[in-house]
Order: sequence, then structure tokens, then C-alpha cells
Amino acid sequence: YPQGPLLERTISEPTSLYNDLLPILRDADLRVVNLEAPLSDRGSPIPKDGPNHRLPPAAIAGLSVVPIDLACLANNHILDFGPEALRDSLDQLGERGIDTVGAGMSPEDAWRPAIRTISGLTVGIVNFSEGEDGTAAVYGPGVCGWEPDRIVRAVASAKERCDLVIAVGHGGKEYVPAPPPYFHRLCRSVAESGADFVVGHHPHVPQGAEIHAGVPIVYSLGNFVLRMRGGSVFRRRGLLLSIGIRDRRVAGFELIPFSISSDGLETLPDREQRWLLEQLRQASEILADPLRVREVWHAFLDRFEPGWWRRPTPGISSGPSLRGLLGSLRRPGARDSRRRRKAIKIRNRFVTPAHHHFLSDGLARMSSGTLGDAPPWAQELVASWLELDESGLEDLLA
Repeated sequence: YPQGPLLERTISEPTSLYNDLLPILRDADLRVVNLEAPLSDRGSPIPKDGPNHRLPPAAIAGLSVVPIDLACLANNHILDFGPEALRDSLDQLGERGIDTVGAGMSPEDAWRPAIRTISGLTVGIVNFSEGEDGTAAVYGPGVCGWEPDRIVRAVASAKERCDLVIAVGHGGKEYVPAPPPYFHRLCRSVAESGADFVVGHHPHVPQGAEIHAGVPIVYSLGNFVLRMRGGSVFRRRGLLLSIGIRDRRVAGFELIPFSISSDGLETLPDREQRWLLEQLRQASEILADPLRVREVWHAFLDRFEPGWWRRPTPGISSGPSLRGLLGSLRRPGARDSRRRRKAIKIRNRFVTPAHHHFLSDGLARMSSGTLGDAPPWAQELVASWLELDESGLEDLLA
């Protein structure tokens, strides 16, 4: 979701937004993007654990100019302004000839795969997310949420109808170099169930890739048209994924690194591109061994001192402390609406997989006395993904 100068460019100069990435996008037979905000000026912000985002309807120019063929909607912001804004988004996209997948006005719509026929090849796309903030479509409008067994069955069912199936998952923890163990396991299960390619996003940074059961898995492409302030350089570098098909099967894929500035997107200079791909190669080596994936996860948890539950940890977007959240429910004079928002925030910390595993695994390490015991290589890797800034990168490339 573009913001600030990028949003202005998306509306007024959409062709210039993509710079030298535009010919690459236009050369593809099927162009797919994650749309992580409703296109609407209607609706009210839902009470949730995090900010509410939306885009003005005019921002659809940034999709039409490519043109994008399919918008994946299973993410944690598409319901930020309720069903009314979701309905507007579906209508707008449909009017521009852009298909959608991953969210809908009913559970059936949210779980329905998108199926496209390209040069006689039937391609199915299954799009799922963690259903954060209770936005999963259970009884009404929502996203294709976190039901691992059902996701696996949906992929297997799509494979029975399609020549190729691409699974796109929105989940994991932000800013880390490798997926948490639970997301790593599900992506592998999806690969084993019939997917021909698995793609992840949500962490806001690129992550590594692996071939599992003969199926490529790219765990995070990082940001696209989103310029984040502060944080590491990885938050302002993304990956364009190009999948090659030959003889009705995946023949290979290419990751094209690009930078994200207030002027738009642009492929990285050769030297910086080689550097980023080398970082991704190192992150990818971890993925073959679930134990090493867990060690990276532990290294991330270890950055939170034993007192993390009493106060936010500097430098990490951990949100309000657990103690503060619970205390707010008991605060004298708190309005019912405020208590409700706090209750929603607390509930989300326990039921959304990323937050649930962060809490349970972190507390387990504290209670076992192993907090801080992650191997140095894992600590260094996590520190780089979280802390390397632009000046530090310039020094590395000098």
C-alpha cells in the first residue's frame, strides 16, 4: 500500500512508479500482486491490533497501468475499514478487469481459488493468510484464514482441476531473515499437497528460498510499493518473482531485487544486487534444516530481554507490553469502547499464529532458562536483518 510521495505518484504518474521494472512486469503472461489495503473512501476503521490502512479509489491507477491481472487479498489489512470497503474494492477491481482471490463477501468466495487459462494452460492460485484481528471469513465477509488442514485440502483440490497451482501465503513474523517454524512447516505441507510453487509475504523484508519435495518455496518477497521509514535496508529492498513455465511445469524462477524510494521502484545496481542475492543465499541455506530455522527464530526471541513483558523492547516493533495490555482492562474509569479495543488487541496476541508463537515460544525459553542461548551465527544473521542501515550498507559495498 503506497503512502506519502509514493501514493501521490501512484495516482498522478503511475507509469513512472515502476521505472525499469515496468517492462519486466508487462512482459509477463500473468501479473499477480498483493493488495494490502482496501480501495475505498467508505466504511469505518475496525477495532484491531495495529494501524488501519486504506487507499483512495484513484490509487487503482497503479494497478491498471501495468496492468495487473490478479490481486491477492488475503492479508491483515484488506478488512481494515470493514465489509463496505471490501465490497468497494472488489467492485473497483472487477470493473478494471482485475481478478481477485483470498477474500470475499462470503466464506465460499474467500476460499475459492482463482483459475486462469494462459495459452491453453490452466493455472490455479490459492491465497491464504493468518486471519489476523479476526478477519477470517467464517460466517460472512473476510479473508481465507489460518486453517492449515483446510489450506492443504484447498491446494490439493485445485491441483485436481488445474495444470499448475501457485499457493500464495501471507504470514510469519516481520523483519526476520527466516520464517518462524510454524510457517516453514505449513509452506512445506502446501508444497507436498500439490502446489507447483509457494510464495510468501508479510514480513516486510525479503527472505530465502528452498526447493522442497521438488517444489520451489520463496518465503517472503519483501515490500513492493511501500517505503518504510527507519529500520534496516532490507525493509526498502524487495524482490520481483518471475516464474518460468515449460512443458506444463515450472521450469525455473528468477528473483529480481529492486529498491524502494520516494521516487518509486528501481532495479538495484549490479554491486548491490550481488550483495543482496548473497545475503539471500545465506538465508536460504538455513531452510533445508528445520533445526536451523528454529535457531534463527530463537535468536529473534532472544533479542527480547527477560523484562520484555513489562515494557516494549527498544528497536523492535513489539507493540505494547503484555503487562500493559492486561492492566488496561482493569484501569479505573476506562470507557467500554476503550476496554473493547484493548480486549481485541489482547485476543489477537493469543490467537494469530505469529503473535501466539512469539508469546508461547518466548515464554518457554524464559521458563526453561534458555533465553539468550541461540548460537552466535543465528544472532548475527538476525541482527543484520534488523539493524543494517543505509550508511552501514555503503561501508560494506565501499
